[in-house]
Amino acid sequence: RLWPGQDPIGKRFSRGLPDEAGFEVVGVVADAKLTSLDRTPPLMVYLPYWWRTRPSLSIVIRTATDPAAAMAPVRAAVRAIDPDIAVGDARALDAIVGASVAGRRYQMRLFVAFGAVALVIAALGVYASTSYGVSRRRREMNIRVALGARPSEVTALVVRQGTAPIAIGLAAGTLGALAVGRLVASLLFDVRADDPFVLAAAVALVGLVGIAACASAARQGLRIDPAQALRDD
Repeated sequence: RLWPGQDPIGKRFSRGLPDEAGFEVVGVVADAKLTSLDRTPPLMVYLPYWWRTRPSLSIVIRTATDPAAAMAPVRAAVRAIDPDIAVGDARALDAIVGASVAGRRYQMRLFVAFGAVALVIAALGVYASTSYGVSRRRREMNIRVALGARPSEVTALVVRQGTAPIAIGLAAGTLGALAVGRLVASLLFDVRADDPFVLAAAVALVGLVGIAACASAARQGLRIDPAQALRDD
C-alpha cells in the first residue's frame, strides 16, 4: 500500500514520531485479520518488541495436544525467565474465532429459521392450491377415462398441465431470490448469498411437492368409477 508496484524490501519509513530515525522493511507477510474476520485488515507494521515497551504481550503457540495441558510448560518457561511476570489465561484459537463471528452466526441462524419456515409454508401452499385445482377437474378426468383414455395417461396429462404454472413461479422466485440475495450479502460472512446448492434444493423441494400434489389428486379422482362420477355430477 505504501509503495504500489515496487519491491518494498529495503525501503525505509517513519511513523512521524520525534527523534525516530525510521525503519527499514526486511520482509512482507500476508494480511492477518487480528480484530474481526469480516473486516478488511488495516495497514499493519510489525516492529521488534524491544523498540517499544508494552504492558502486555500475547504469544501464539501451536500444539498437537490439548491447549490447556500445554499451558503448564509455557508458564514454567516464563517463570524461568522472570518469576515476577504474570501469565494470563490461554484461549484456543477456535474459541477466539468463534467469539469474533458470534453475531454473524446468530444472524445466520435467524435467516435459516425464517427461510425454513417460509419454505414449508410455500410447499404447503403449493400442495393445497394444486390439489384443489386438480380436484376441480375430476369430471374432465372421468370423461377422458370413459372415452377410452388410460388412467396413467390422464394422470400424466394432469401433472404436466399442473406443474406448468409451478415452473413459472419457481423461475420467478429464483430470480427474486437472487435479487434479494444481493441486498442481504452484507449481512453474511464467508457465505454466498446465491449459493446454487441452496437454490437448487429449494426449487427441487417445491417442484416435487407440486408434482406429488398433482399426481395424488389425479389418482384420488380416478379411483371413483367414471360412470358413477358422471352420474353424481
